[in-house]
Amino acid sequence: MIAAAAVGGRARAQEADVTAVAPENPTPPPPPDWTGRPIAGFDIAGASPGEEPKVQALLATLFPAGTPFVAAGPADQVGQPIGTIPRLRQELDAVGYDATVEARADGGGRLRLQITLRAFQRVRYLFVRGNGTLRQDEIQRRITFRPGRPLPLPGRERDAALERERGRVIEYLRGEGYFDADAHIDLAAVDDVAGGATDVTINVTRGSPYPLGALAVSGNTVIAGDEIDKMFRHRDWQTAWVRPAPFTAKQLRGDLDALAKKYRDRGYFGARVTSDFNVATSVDHAAKTVRLGITVNERKHVSVVFEGNRHVSSGTLKDELTLLDRGSYDDHEVSVSADALERYYEQHGHFFARVDWRREHVSPGEDRIFFEIDEGPELKVRGVSFTGNKALGSDELRDVVTVRTFPLLGHVGLGEGGYVTGRQLEQDAERIVEHYRGLGFPDVKARGEAATSQEALGLVGAIAAAAETVSRQASAIYVRFTIEEGARVILASEDFRSDSGAPLPYDKAFLRGSLTLRPGEPYRVGLLREDSRRLERLMGDAGYPSASVDPDVERTGDKVTLTWVVKAGTRTTVGPIFVRGNFATKQKTILEQIPLRTGDLLTTTAVERGQRNLGFLQLYNNADPLSFPGKDEKRPTVPMVVEVEERYEQYSVVHVGAGASTEQAPPDSVLGIGFYGRVGYENRNLFGNGWNFLSQVQYGQSLLRGNANFLDRRFLGTLFRFDASFSYNRQATARLGDIRSGGGSIGFSRELYPGVDAGIHYNLRNTTHTESLLRPAGPDEAQRTVQLGTTVGSLSTNIEWQRLDNRLLPTRGFKLEATAEIALPVLSIPLRPLPFDVGEDTFLKVAVRSTSVVPLAPWLSLRHGLRYEQGFPFGGAQVLPKVERFFAGGDTTIRGFHLDRARVEVVRFPIFPVDAGAPTTSGLYGVEYRPIGGSVRIIQNIDLQFPISPPWYGAVFMDNGVVADSLDGLSARQFRHGAGIAPLLLKLPIGDLAFAWAWPLDPGPGDTKIGVFHVNIGLLF
Repeated sequence: MIAAAAVGGRARAQEADVTAVAPENPTPPPPPDWTGRPIAGFDIAGASPGEEPKVQALLATLFPAGTPFVAAGPADQVGQPIGTIPRLRQELDAVGYDATVEARADGGGRLRLQITLRAFQRVRYLFVRGNGTLRQDEIQRRITFRPGRPLPLPGRERDAALERERGRVIEYLRGEGYFDADAHIDLAAVDDVAGGATDVTINVTRGSPYPLGALAVSGNTVIAGDEIDKMFRHRDWQTAWVRPAPFTAKQLRGDLDALAKKYRDRGYFGARVTSDFNVATSVDHAAKTVRLGITVNERKHVSVVFEGNRHVSSGTLKDELTLLDRGSYDDHEVSVSADALERYYEQHGHFFARVDWRREHVSPGEDRIFFEIDEGPELKVRGVSFTGNKALGSDELRDVVTVRTFPLLGHVGLGEGGYVTGRQLEQDAERIVEHYRGLGFPDVKARGEAATSQEALGLVGAIAAAAETVSRQASAIYVRFTIEEGARVILASEDFRSDSGAPLPYDKAFLRGSLTLRPGEPYRVGLLREDSRRLERLMGDAGYPSASVDPDVERTGDKVTLTWVVKAGTRTTVGPIFVRGNFATKQKTILEQIPLRTGDLLTTTAVERGQRNLGFLQLYNNADPLSFPGKDEKRPTVPMVVEVEERYEQYSVVHVGAGASTEQAPPDSVLGIGFYGRVGYENRNLFGNGWNFLSQVQYGQSLLRGNANFLDRRFLGTLFRFDASFSYNRQATARLGDIRSGGGSIGFSRELYPGVDAGIHYNLRNTTHTESLLRPAGPDEAQRTVQLGTTVGSLSTNIEWQRLDNRLLPTRGFKLEATAEIALPVLSIPLRPLPFDVGEDTFLKVAVRSTSVVPLAPWLSLRHGLRYEQGFPFGGAQVLPKVERFFAGGDTTIRGFHLDRARVEVVRFPIFPVDAGAPTTSGLYGVEYRPIGGSVRIIQNIDLQFPISPPWYGAVFMDNGVVADSLDGLSARQFRHGAGIAPLLLKLPIGDLAFAWAWPLDPGPGDTKIGVFHVNIGLLF
């Protein structure tokens, strides 16, 4: 028993020892298994102001009361999570929150989820510091952070993201030659701005740029090492070419390509040029240069000889060889080059051209390749015909094919087509087949053929025979397309059904009326996809965004029955709405643009209009700010998240500048230019409402100008634009002397249809100008001028139809504009209390203006402008008030004439006393040519533009126009004409910048015969 007691005592002692050394915090028990317990609700903390009800509503749609709880598991790590908490966190992440979730029993056998939210910090600004001459936007676009986007959470995830972004910046800097560069990224929370605004600053330490140091060249025997060395060394333009340029990988690639091209130009088509550049070994940090080794593998010298090319120069043919581009000269590549030469000849009318080749081994290091060319005759297409086409006319098919008869002015390069190639015949036959199938001929066949006479068309082997016979002396070729139409298939019936048997949201008559394919009409296979998209869109507008529609087609002979099977999916409504990234724009302004509210059906058209309207504000960089998390899961209710990336230029910007212009030239200027200073203020998101405000003051030698403009692109959330403007001008002019004018305008406009815009405005303006006086001897003879004032109140309306492919740099299309303005004394009442001269002028102005851009040839474009403007004075007046008249002459009307001098009056006045006995032979007279304008202006501008070295273009032009008091008695002899050249026309992103010289073709009194220099920016017309 003693032993037993001892053992027992020892055992107890050991047990006591173990208890004594146990950790203070034992492993917590595993969390309770809540699987299957119903969820009673959510307790939320940390939501942004005003958003807790939205979060509650969001979670209620995802987990309605009573939803069983699902524990997290491994399956949640792949694809769509299944567990309740992972799903909840994913949903909150989509609307801008990180969430900590804890489940607790509510005492009634159910669960309440305790959710602590933390809103993501978001990027407000991206600043760059220390970038020097490197462009800020080049650094900004290297990183993935964007304004309005969330930042990773603080901790490891954020630190890793910042380090990745830092690495991208350093990689870019080293690519620009700054191998000692460093960067770090700072984040600064903006406490006084809601939405977790955080400014990101990229601090750059560039260090010294490393130029190219020692250059070693090996393997070169044809081009000297010194010559190669010069190709790789460049001077830095930013130091006025005094210092060597920084070494960059981009420049290295360009230099290697240039050296390889130089070898190929010398006949070494297979030359290979490589470098040993490696950041780890090539950068010499001690010398602050880059060591570089260039290895040249010259390979064989290849001489190219063309034989038989009588109409095309060897230089032109050499440019067509694929040997140069691909750097290979094996037999396959030589055959490919021969085929390329044949295609070139065919494209230029030599349909029977044949090119063979042979190779001679001159020496181990040199080959000579001969291209034996049989050009054949130049064959111009003189006829294009069709046979077998019964249902479709030949005129319709001519518009389908690309083969064209030789144009009337084709010899001077005007017009399109005129030649044919074998490949073109094949492609046009395919176009005919597609066209027929689109019109209900699914079994159609077509083939194209060509012959040097119409009689030979259709003969077997006609083309091959012609290539070897006397037909090769012909000068014309005829093209014919033979068509086997087959039966035309008719759509016998068209029906609609849902895959589930449920009723559709539209009646069948409405659906049929919405489609292109109709019963009783030809069955066009090509329209199935188009009609399917129409039906899907209709379903989307009924609240089924995930609907799909498939055609079920059955054909019996020439009849087809079509049933559209609709898979509607879940009808979806919009849940709570969250707006993110709007640090400057009010949430109300953003939501005004989106025709969707909580509880609305989620429709395709509403989403598209919302995206479009936000784009119209021109405040955001992202094209698709709307998203609907959960829509792909086909949930019945989904939140709407509006995440915008605000542009920097929406904030206040002050402009200061100075320059010289022709409009600032004083009337007596010899140089023809004057100098000015300018200051302006711009805000594209005034008070966060999306309003534009721009103002500018320009003060110069001849002109003082000030203007302010306000624009609301979406007035009260509607499609109307509201604009108001004010302007003031003070200028010394030739036509009106010293002129002072001020005015304002207020109105509405909107887009009626795509490309069609209309507006109406109320206008007020006051103009005071100087009139010269001729006084006889007497007490008032010293008064030479008088000030006259005119005040006009008017209503104006305009409509514009614009079909230019580019508003600023059009290459084709047209623009048509019509305006009308009526001025009545009653409309100037607001100015009557002010100390202005209030006129009683009543008149109507109408104008029609058109601009057309027509490409005549790949190297020639026609621009044509036509303007008709007329004023109708009322109240007994014969002409418009002088300040309201139309004038012509100058940069934008009739070039070749000085500003406004296309119609002048000649005023002759004595300078020295005149002998009354001999008034015509005594004294000294002065002459003035005063612009008088008129009530009618008609102007035509014709420009022919051609490329010189794009974006450098040239142009020749001719302008015609007239200014008159009325159309009565107007004759062609009254028109003025000017012609000229624009040797320097630069096509810039802001439009054309043209420098031109023009001559008046019918100079009158006061016109210069040597011509006038003109400068114009933007579209002339």
